[in-house]
Amino acid sequence: MMSRMSYRYSDLILYFFLVGLFYVRSGDVSADQMNGLEFLYNTTGGENWNWQSDVGIWNFTSVDNNPCLDEWQGISCEVDCINISTCNILRLSLKEYSLVGSIPSEISSLDNLSILVLSHNMLTFTIPGTLQTLSTLRTIDLSFNELTGYFPRDFDIPYLEVMKLNANYFSGSIPGDVFVSFVSLAVDLGSNYLSGTIPWNNLVNLSELDLSNNRLSGSLAMANSVAPVNLSILSLSSNYLTGSISTNICQMGDLQDLRLNNLILSGAVPACISTLTKLKLVDISENGFTGDIPFDLFSTAPLLNEFVASLNCFNADLPSTICTAESLAVLGLGSMANNNNRYLKCPAGMSISGNVKVYGIPACLFSMPMLRNFTAGSNSIYGELHPLGGNHSLAVLDLSHNFLHGPIPDSILQSTVLRVINLEHNYLGGTLTYLALTRQGVCLNLQHNLLSGRSRARSMLCLLI
Repeated sequence: MMSRMSYRYSDLILYFFLVGLFYVRSGDVSADQMNGLEFLYNTTGGENWNWQSDVGIWNFTSVDNNPCLDEWQGISCEVDCINISTCNILRLSLKEYSLVGSIPSEISSLDNLSILVLSHNMLTFTIPGTLQTLSTLRTIDLSFNELTGYFPRDFDIPYLEVMKLNANYFSGSIPGDVFVSFVSLAVDLGSNYLSGTIPWNNLVNLSELDLSNNRLSGSLAMANSVAPVNLSILSLSSNYLTGSISTNICQMGDLQDLRLNNLILSGAVPACISTLTKLKLVDISENGFTGDIPFDLFSTAPLLNEFVASLNCFNADLPSTICTAESLAVLGLGSMANNNNRYLKCPAGMSISGNVKVYGIPACLFSMPMLRNFTAGSNSIYGELHPLGGNHSLAVLDLSHNFLHGPIPDSILQSTVLRVINLEHNYLGGTLTYLALTRQGVCLNLQHNLLSGRSRARSMLCLLI
């Protein structure tokens, strides 16, 4: 009797042993993925990471710890993990977690990642070559770190849609064929140390391109090049690009954001730019452009929200067509004919006191319902100021260093919306009585005019009259 029971007991032990040997807990993460996470944790100072809360802190002390089921911070997995045997990590996002050191090559073990975000940390050294084996990646964001080295030449991730490597220390030229194989890719390489020319012919598949704040040189003109017609964002500001704007830019019918400021560009802005009807932001300031400002754009681009053309060599003019831009919030036209560019000076005779004169500001500008910031200082503008409209949104008004005359409308001095009023160095006259602008946070500068009867408002900040 005892021996029979003994046999049954041993059989039962063997049964549970075999079941345990082949049983995999639902929702388990593979050993390779766990190793990839642990390498990342150990090589980037995981013990000192900036955890967002006390819940979901990474813990590798037990084999039962599960980043998916335990909802570790920065990790997202397949939706129905609890009902499948092996769960894959799809997203790793550790923005502002204080990661230091280098990105380990073992991160390639997370071979089902679609989103990798390690931005705003202190990562150093280069991007590991194994990162390029993550063929399922859709987004990679390593911006705002301290990564160095040349831009990767073999970044062949076929389904990649977003690449953000801005605000690092990458150097060297942009490889000519690095972006050829992508279908639609948004690239941000701004604020690095990239040099050389822009390989326009190999950018045709990009949807966004930001190369601002680098050391790129050569001509901006796209002569004999195929324009990247699918771009919605083109930002090349703060480089050493020369030449003129090619008419090829007018083929970019989806363009919404155009930033060509602080370059060494000259010539006329192509009139065909007014055909880019989806434009929302245009900044062509700090160049040496001549000819007319493309004000036709204000009537053809209904979503235009910001237009800045300051510090150029334009034939200054302020037509009333500006007021047709009903969405316009920022209008920067300071020093339209006086660029002060150390590389490219305006022609002789074009200065704030030279031959280019502007006769009057359209009255409709002071009634635009969306306009918050209007700057047109140093432009040789003649004429009088107009009263503000009843539904205006103007918070910043700078018409300093012009030739304005006549009284300052009470609607400007008594506005409860304006925060900055700079009218210094004009010929404005009249008698100032007690100013209604007695609230905190208002800057009023009326110096060097022909005003009389000055009196100070006690709670005024930055009051200069």
